[in-house]
Amino acid sequence: MNIIVSMVLAFLLPTGLLIILFPNDLHAQRVSDFKAAYSLMTIKQATLEKVGTLEVDFYRHNLEMEVGLGQSFVGLTYQYATKKHHTNKIGNTFGNTEDGLMLTAGYNHIFSKHFRLDGNGRIRIWGDTKPQQALYATETDCRLKLVVFDEDGVAMLAGAPVFPSGYLGTNVNRYGRVQGLLGAGIWWKGLGLHLAGYNAFNGVNEVLKPGTNADNIFANLKNRGASLAVTYEFYDFLLWVRQNHAFHNGGHDRTFSLQYQHFFQKQRMNDGKM
Repeated sequence: MNIIVSMVLAFLLPTGLLIILFPNDLHAQRVSDFKAAYSLMTIKQATLEKVGTLEVDFYRHNLEMEVGLGQSFVGLTYQYATKKHHTNKIGNTFGNTEDGLMLTAGYNHIFSKHFRLDGNGRIRIWGDTKPQQALYATETDCRLKLVVFDEDGVAMLAGAPVFPSGYLGTNVNRYGRVQGLLGAGIWWKGLGLHLAGYNAFNGVNEVLKPGTNADNIFANLKNRGASLAVTYEFYDFLLWVRQNHAFHNGGHDRTFSLQYQHFFQKQRMNDGKM
């Protein structure tokens, strides 16, 4: 019952938040778009420094809702992280079932037809999250990316333009861990292919020897990895399939996501296209 109530709140609270933030100026024409998405992440293996590769049965369910205001947005993300019990996989001892709610917000600034700056963040607002265990359900962090793109396309293929893009950025969480982000992608006729990589410059290197970071081991891992994703856009829907491979301290996870986004006004930049 708590999970159902939390999902309902994840859909209703952003609207109330907008009314609080913009009591005098929030008119129908200010709301540019609405987005809702559900994703399921499955993790069957994880790699940890000085431990090796472990078999696990971890699952992360995410329900997201956003209301766009031109080039900015505000929303909520509810996450339910769980695992299969009684499988006798030693890796499952690192994770406990959790759920939680995060407030999200972001803004992108377009410099020209080829450059824009994307910024977004998450803040935990509900949930008894324990960042020292592998299935912590909420995060407080901030991400900034410089995106390079071509809004006119660089070539024509079968009568449709090809749109390449790339980005360089960073992600900083509440514990001061700094990750470098790098990505590139291509979009054509509703189909997208995306390659991304991340590398943490600091954080917990060995989960069995966290030192002074015993209270935030897994949320503060010094990790590194890369992912490959395929997207397909059909009218207001976006299907996203991504496979992540952890090179250092992370899970080899696969994510399936279905997103619905309806635009009322001029389109803000879509995350599915970088």
